[in-house]
Amino acid sequence: MAGLNTGDKPVVILRKKRPSVSPPTSPAVKKGKAPPVPQPSAPATKGAEPKSQPPAQPVPVLPPRAPVLESSSQPMPGPTGRSVAYRRRYEERQRFVQSPEFTQIATAMTTRWPHLFRVTPETIRPLAIGIYHDLCAHLPEFPPKLVHHTLSQWMADHRVLYWKAVMQGGPRYDLEGNPKGEVTPEQQASARQQRKAWYDRREARRKQCEGTAPEAAPSDEQAGIE
Repeated sequence: MAGLNTGDKPVVILRKKRPSVSPPTSPAVKKGKAPPVPQPSAPATKGAEPKSQPPAQPVPVLPPRAPVLESSSQPMPGPTGRSVAYRRRYEERQRFVQSPEFTQIATAMTTRWPHLFRVTPETIRPLAIGIYHDLCAHLPEFPPKLVHHTLSQWMADHRVLYWKAVMQGGPRYDLEGNPKGEVTPEQQASARQQRKAWYDRREARRKQCEGTAPEAAPSDEQAGIE
């Protein structure tokens, strides 16, 4: 070929190869850990209805609360107008009357001294002053307090007849049935007042409970047969 120098060596042109660039790796890959694989969500089932929420329960409506009244410092009176101390003494007396000690003391009194404690409207008599101490001396097997309670209960059970006997005056009698002392005019007047007050209270309670008019106090003859 014309113009070609066959004696010259061929010229080889070398081209630099571009380095390949690898994508950046995550820190987990660098440490040798595989990245977490995302879990595919469950496909929605065709035709499936969504779950319904349970209906809300209705809230009950409470009635309005009544106002609380402040308590008074004074005790409320009982149905009969008696005080708290009186009702307490009455309950204690009722418990004692139902106790075996009361039965034993009352039986001893009516058995050993029937002329004084087994009474009728015709035979009841005023008792000597201080006869309680004589009873305690003759009944040492019982506590003096219980003997006193038994004698007080006997007086309460025969109050109307006993007041009538005192109102009539005359001698008082000891355990042996012997006269010991006299009923004074002041004691007669006191028995008359106690009897009238007792009848007034009884008629007032009857009027309050039954709504009836109070009756007059009975005569001495009527009181003697009750």
